[in-house]
Amino acid sequence: SQTTSRGAAGRHAVVRNNVHFGLGITLKGYNHTAEHNVGSKLLVVSAWAAIDDHNAASIVRYNAHSKTSARASSRLHGAIPGLSSLNVCNDLLVCNPNNSTRSLTPAWLAAQFTNDTRRLDGGVSRELVGGSWAARGAIDTSGIDGGGAAENEAGVADGDTLLGGRKPWEISTPVATGMDFRPRRDGRLVLDCS
Repeated sequence: SQTTSRGAAGRHAVVRNNVHFGLGITLKGYNHTAEHNVGSKLLVVSAWAAIDDHNAASIVRYNAHSKTSARASSRLHGAIPGLSSLNVCNDLLVCNPNNSTRSLTPAWLAAQFTNDTRRLDGGVSRELVGGSWAARGAIDTSGIDGGGAAENEAGVADGDTLLGGRKPWEISTPVATGMDFRPRRDGRLVLDCS
C-alpha cells in the first residue's frame, strides 16, 4: 500500500528453496532473507511510496534469476539493496554488490564472479538439465521488462500482454514432479569448490 508506514512494513520474511517461472519475487520491507531461489525475476525494492530504506539489512544470496533488478536503488550500477552476494543473474553488478566484502564472500569464491562467466544472458531455464520451460507450454516472464510492456509496481508485466490473447486456463503450469532442476555440468550455475 502507498500509505504503509515503516512500522507497519513487513519484516523478517524468509524466502528459501523456491523454483518459480512465470512470475517473480518482490521483496519490500525490512530484514528479509532470500536464499537458494531459482526463477524468472527478482525485484528488491529500495524505496517505494512513504518508505525510502526498504531491504537495507536484508540478505540476498545463492539465488539464480534470469532478471534481477532494484526499485529506486541509490547504489552504484543500480544494485539491489542489503547484503547481497553470490547470486547469478543477468547483471552481476546489480545482484552482487557485496561480493568484495570478505566477511560475506571468501576471496576464492568471489573470484568466480569477477567476469561475465556467471551472467545469465539466456535465462535460468537454459542452465538447468531440464531445459527450457517454454517447450513445456509454460510462460517465462524474464524477457518481459519495461521495454514497452506495461508493468505494475512489483515489476510484473501486464497480464493481457503476457497472455497474448490466451485465457489463463489455456496456459500450462509446469509441475515440478519429474522435472530435473539440477544445473548442467558445464553451466553458469556450477561453482568450483575444490
